[in-house]
Amino acid sequence: QPSLVISSEFHAWETANYAVPVSDFLNFGKIPLFENFPGHGLHGVISSIAYGLLTGDYYDAVFAPWLSWLYCPVCIIALYCFTKRIANGLIALCVSVLLPYFVLPFLNEFTSYSCIGWFAVLPFIIYLKTPRKKYLVLTVLISLFLVAYKLDIGTSFLFGILCSSLFVSIFFRNRVIYRVLIYFAAGIAAIFTIFLLVCLMKDINPVSRIQEFLAITSSNDHWGYNSLGDREKNAYPLVFFIVPVLFAVCSFATVCFRKSLGTAGFALSVCMLSAYFFNIPRFLTLHSLRQYSDFFAAIWLWTMPFVLPFLISRLFAC
Repeated sequence: QPSLVISSEFHAWETANYAVPVSDFLNFGKIPLFENFPGHGLHGVISSIAYGLLTGDYYDAVFAPWLSWLYCPVCIIALYCFTKRIANGLIALCVSVLLPYFVLPFLNEFTSYSCIGWFAVLPFIIYLKTPRKKYLVLTVLISLFLVAYKLDIGTSFLFGILCSSLFVSIFFRNRVIYRVLIYFAAGIAAIFTIFLLVCLMKDINPVSRIQEFLAITSSNDHWGYNSLGDREKNAYPLVFFIVPVLFAVCSFATVCFRKSLGTAGFALSVCMLSAYFFNIPRFLTLHSLRQYSDFFAAIWLWTMPFVLPFLISRLFAC
């Protein structure tokens, strides 16, 4: 359960990512993403605004007091929902309740928010099994929300879903890629329309704002570490060479054994593997062995969110 005492941690660099939009909204009514662009997206912003509105404590709200323990329950809920769709309720309950105790030393904030991508993958896999429009709409809505919520994770899983749709269409002669592209195009068009309307209401130049967004999202090389860690350590080749090669081998094996995996299993594998590779730049920029001296934590952080769903589907699939 959450601690009875919530402490605030101030980091002049990281805290400003959500502190500025939270303060601007609570004190000046400025809309996040439209009137300012937090580098981490809405990560830490929504929970902090909710804290400020519910408690009236606008000062401590900028320190995101709910952020440190919020994502572990979210991760467990995502794991339960995913497992329940491919196994029975009892197995899902056991996995989601017991697993965190085995992985608790590594289940930190970063690992947990990586797992929110499962919410987008789940309705997509269900759609492949039961092709109903509502599941595809849900996939698009959750994917686009995750892009705004956590740009790196949301983008990785969005491209993972698109890659999965493409390969399913190629290898299983399924035209799902066309439907996925049409629905995503409609969702992006709707968001862009809302963006233009808000810009007109707030007297914002949409072109300059989009240019500002692109400049911020492409500025990784300005604030990342100048090295990936100590090359003399044994963890270095394992993290940066062996693990990616293993994922590449798994990608090749997925294509070779696609018939035994079935459409849903193949799609899930391609989606998770693609999301892993699309998320590598984030690993190389900041959260590498330069930041995490514990090699096990680094391995767990950047593999578990992408491997665990597939392992569960293979172990408990009905």
